[in-house]
Amino acid sequence: MQPPDRLLKKGINALPTLGDGRQSGTSESPSILHVSPESAVGGDLAIVKTGDKMTIDLNKRRVDLQITKLEFIKRRKKKKIKKLTNQTPWQEISRSNVGQLEDGACIMSRDQYLDITKTKGVLRNSH
Repeated sequence: MQPPDRLLKKGINALPTLGDGRQSGTSESPSILHVSPESAVGGDLAIVKTGDKMTIDLNKRRVDLQITKLEFIKRRKKKKIKKLTNQTPWQEISRSNVGQLEDGACIMSRDQYLDITKTKGVLRNSH
C-alpha cells in the first residue's frame, strides 16, 4: 500500500496493513492478514478509526487498539454489521458453508464426513 503524498514527502515509503479479508497488490508493506473474526460478521476491526493508535506484538500474535475501555464499549455498541448481498453463486456457497478463519476457514459440515467408512459405509465408486 503506497502512503499518501504528504507521507511520501516525509520519507515514509510503506504503510503496514492489517486486514480481515484477502489481500493482493501489496508488495513492500508489512502486512498482518486475516485478522479474525472479520468485521463483516461482527469482528472488532470494524470499530477502528483513522488516527487510532495500536500496539502490535507479533510474538504474542496480538493487536491491541489503544483506546479507553469506555470508548471501546461505546464504539462496539454503535457498530453496525452490514447485511452482505451475494453477487455470485460462489459467494453464496462460501458464505453459507465456510466458517471463519479463527475456526480454520473450513467447510462447516466437515464433521459429518470424518471417518465416513464407519458412519456411511464404503463408497460404491471409491477410486
